[in-house]
Amino acid sequence: MNSDAAIPQLLLKLIEKLRDELHQYGEMLALLEQQQESVMARAADDVLNSVAAINEQMNNVQAARLERESCQNEIARNLRQPAQTGFAQLIPLLPEKFRVQRRARQNHLLLSRSLQMMQQFMNTLIPANPPTTYNGEGNLQSTPKAAQLLYEGVG
Repeated sequence: MNSDAAIPQLLLKLIEKLRDELHQYGEMLALLEQQQESVMARAADDVLNSVAAINEQMNNVQAARLERESCQNEIARNLRQPAQTGFAQLIPLLPEKFRVQRRARQNHLLLSRSLQMMQQFMNTLIPANPPTTYNGEGNLQSTPKAAQLLYEGVG
């Protein structure tokens, strides 16, 4: 395939793949927020059901990322670069009309911020320091026992 003729078509495909990947991350964030609401409402069945949905969405995220990486690698090969070349190295090599660096930086920042927010959200679900919990009698409950009960409940 002639690289000069293929690049514009591949770039449009890459843009589509980036949008899909970002959409999948947004869907994951929505599911995680919904799960957090279920946890706060102590709706055990809803929490359990959300686990399957989150696992399925994680597969969707991974598939979207792999498709985007594949397209990105194809562009790199057409530009005679190593397959794993990042956006920072590829953008200056693109035809002038596709070098929308400001938009690329904005999209990169938005994606980075989305991932950062997802990581913070995940940290609230699985904190480094487990929260203090109390049993039905109002006594402090040990965390390992709470975790064990969660595993038994999910079982």
